[in-house]
Amino acid sequence: IMRVRLERVQTLLCETPLSIERIADTCGFNDASHLGKMFRQHFGTTLSAYRRQNRNRSDSSAVCTSPTRAG
Repeated sequence: IMRVRLERVQTLLCETPLSIERIADTCGFNDASHLGKMFRQHFGTTLSAYRRQNRNRSDSSAVCTSPTRAG
């Protein structure tokens, strides 16, 4: 279940301008801090770094990159 929720977070980070707080609420996390901790543990990067990395892509229709899962 957590993996599915985090994949939805990835999609929202890439495809919407929603705030982290709103994404956390939408995906069923208690708050943005909890979401950030879970995302970092699962993907090894922060929410803002992930969003920034994917927003800087020249092709706006490009699929989000999936960071390697942290050990």
